[in-house]
Amino acid sequence: MALSGKPNAQIASEIGITDIAIRKRLGEVYRKFEIEGRGPGKLGELKQILIAEYQRYKHGNREFQTLREAPAVPEAFYGRSRELEVLKESILHDRCRLVAVFGMAAMGKTALIRYFIDRVQDQFEFIIWCAIANAPELGELLNTILSHFSETETIPANENEEEKIERVIHYFGQYRCLLVLDGIETLLKPSDPDRNYQEPYALYKYFFNEIGSEQHQSCSIFTSQEVPKSFQLLKRRVPAVRDLELEKITDEEARQLLSGEQLKKSQAWDELIQTYNQTPLKLKRIALLIKELFNNDVELFLEATRHSIVLDHLDRELLEQQYERLPQCEQSILQYLKQQNKLTSYQKILRDFSKKYSISQLTESIQYLKSRDGFLEVSEQPETAFALNPIFKKLIEPKSS
Repeated sequence: MALSGKPNAQIASEIGITDIAIRKRLGEVYRKFEIEGRGPGKLGELKQILIAEYQRYKHGNREFQTLREAPAVPEAFYGRSRELEVLKESILHDRCRLVAVFGMAAMGKTALIRYFIDRVQDQFEFIIWCAIANAPELGELLNTILSHFSETETIPANENEEEKIERVIHYFGQYRCLLVLDGIETLLKPSDPDRNYQEPYALYKYFFNEIGSEQHQSCSIFTSQEVPKSFQLLKRRVPAVRDLELEKITDEEARQLLSGEQLKKSQAWDELIQTYNQTPLKLKRIALLIKELFNNDVELFLEATRHSIVLDHLDRELLEQQYERLPQCEQSILQYLKQQNKLTSYQKILRDFSKKYSISQLTESIQYLKSRDGFLEVSEQPETAFALNPIFKKLIEPKSS
C-alpha cells in the first residue's frame, strides 16, 4: 500500500493500526534491505529493489540456460587481481555498455571472464554467453540473443538485422543483462592491418556501435586475439566503451601457479618462468610435463632441456595461428629479426625496411608486436632494440612473395 503512494495515515486507518506502527514496520523493512537516508526517496529505492528481485525470481530458470555455451568455472585460478578489479570497476561501478578483452591466444581471456561472472552473476537478470568460434552471421546471433528474452514470441521472418538490434537494445534497457561474445577474431580478416570484418560479418561493426552508443542498462563483453580498428575509434568517442588487454601473468602469479602444481626445487622456478611464462596455459602445460616425466623436479627438467625450447603440437598450432593472422609487414619484421639473431635497434629496422614499407606502417607494426607479449624480447638500454622471442624461432620461416 505504501508503494502505491498512499500516506501512512490512510494506511493506518484502512488496516486498523496506528500511524506510529506503520512507520515502525516500514523502518524494519528499510533495515532489512539496507536502505539508508530520509525522505520519500527511500520508498522509491525499496520499490526498485523489490521489482528487481521479482524479475530475478521470474527469470531464474531461464538464467541458468543462458550459460549453457560457457565453459566451466576454472577450478584453479591464479592472479589477475588487477584485471578482475578493472572489470568490476568498468562494468559494475561505471556501468560501461561495451568492453573488449583482448590478448594473444591462450592468455586466459575466456577463463578470466567466466571467473568474473561466477562472482557477479547476482548483479544481472540475464547472462547470455555466445561462443563465436563457428562465426555465426549477425542475424543468427541476434536470433539467439532474442530467444533468451521471449520463449513464446516468434521472430518475424522478414525482420532485418537493424530491427533485431533495436529489439535487443530494448531488452537491454528493460533488464540488466550481461552479454558475452567469446572469440570474435574469427569474424575478422586475417592479415589485415586494420583488423576489419570479413564481408559476411560486416554488420557486426554496426551492432557494436549501436550497443556501445545507445543508452541502456546492460553490458556486452567480447573477447578477441585482435581488436578491430572500428572498435578503437568507437572507444575514443564513447566513454562507456572500454578495453582491457591481457598480458602474461606476473612472476609472482606464475609462482602461485607452480606452487599449486606442487613442483619441487623452488629455487629454479625463476628460470622456468623466464623461459615459459608466455601464457598461463603454456606454463601450466610445462608444469604438468614436469610432474609426469621429471618427478616434479624443475631443476631436472631445466638440465635436460638446457639447449632447447619444449614445444608440443598445441603450442605449435596456437603460435602458427597467431603468426598466420599477422599482416605482411609484421610477418616480415619477425622474419628479419630471426635472421638477425640478436638485439636489433629500432632505427636499424626502420632503415632496412624503408624501401619496402612506409615509416608509419613500420612504426604501427612494431608498436603492435611490442604490445603483444610473446612475439618480441625488448631492450630499452642504451637504445630501444628488439629480438625475436626464442619460442618463435622454430616456427617462423620466410615466405615467397
